[in-house]
Amino acid sequence: MARFTKASRVRRRGEFTRVFDLALRAHGRYFTVLMAPNTAGTTRLGIVASRKLGTRFEETELKD
Repeated sequence: MARFTKASRVRRRGEFTRVFDLALRAHGRYFTVLMAPNTAGTTRLGIVASRKLGTRFEETELKD
């Protein structure tokens, strides 16, 4: 299974905060996609699981 490297993931709280503040949003039935420009020159991915999904174990399973 292919994985995103650390460099291609949004990992720090400040990075997520910036995306939430500046993002364009596309809403779907099951999830919302947030898109924001960056200065890294590459596309990066960050996943946030809602508390509505359940326990920490279930959130981890969805992220993997």
